[in-house]
Amino acid sequence: MQGNNAPLFNLAIRTADMLVKMFGDHCEVAVHDFSDLKRSLVHLAGNVTGRRIGSPITDLVLTELRKHPSEIEDIPNYKTQSGKGITMKSSTVFLRDHNDHVIGALCINYDISLMMQFGAEIQEFINFDDSETKSENFYSTVQDVIQNMVDQVLVGFKKAPSVLSLEEK
Repeated sequence: MQGNNAPLFNLAIRTADMLVKMFGDHCEVAVHDFSDLKRSLVHLAGNVTGRRIGSPITDLVLTELRKHPSEIEDIPNYKTQSGKGITMKSSTVFLRDHNDHVIGALCINYDISLMMQFGAEIQEFINFDDSETKSENFYSTVQDVIQNMVDQVLVGFKKAPSVLSLEEK
C-alpha cells in the first residue's frame, strides 16, 4: 500500500472487517490499491466471489477509471453476478488521496440469492385472487355488528337519520 496513504487504506480495511462482522457470511468487502491494477486486491473480508488477495480489479472499475478523474464517481447499489451464478447487491466507493486522486476502492458485495428465492416464495404466498374484491369486518360485540348494519342502510338514503320519514325508518 502506498506510504502516505497508509492511514486511508488502514481505515478502509478496518471498515471492511466491521461491515462483514455486521452483515455476516453473505457479505464480502474488498479493498483495492490501484498502484498495481493487475494485483489490486489487498484485503478481503468475507468471501462471496471466490477471489483472493492479489486478484486484479474488476472490469466495471476499470471502465470507471478510464474516465477523467473529476468524472469518476462512487457506484452505489448495483446488481452483479459472480462466476458461480450468485446474484449480489454491490457498491463501490473510490478512495482518494489528499490531492483528490483516485488511489483505490472499497467494494461491497452482498449475496442476495437466497433473499430473491424467499422473495418469490413470499410473493406467491401473499398473492390474492383480485377478480372480486371482498370486504370483511371483524367485530368485538353483537352491538358493533348491528350498528354497522344500520350505518350501511343509512348510507343508502343519503340523508341524516333525524330527517328520515317514519316510513323510511
